[in-house]
Amino acid sequence: MSKRNTYNTEFKVAAVARMLDEGEAPSTVSRDLGVTHDPIEDMAAGISIDALARQKSDAAELMRLKEENNRL
Repeated sequence: MSKRNTYNTEFKVAAVARMLDEGEAPSTVSRDLGVTHDPIEDMAAGISIDALARQKSDAAELMRLKEENNRL
């Protein structure tokens, strides 16, 4: 019996971002990440553009706060 892999949200968002933002093909992303092609396409279908935008916004805010914290 094969074990089904599960991927966390951060992994999924990063994979989909590579396809949407950088224009990489699903096959390239899957090869680079070491997963089969199907999960990458499923991730792309399951993550909305709004969720991706929120993730990026949150990451930018976190980076800004870390930089501010370092200055203090």
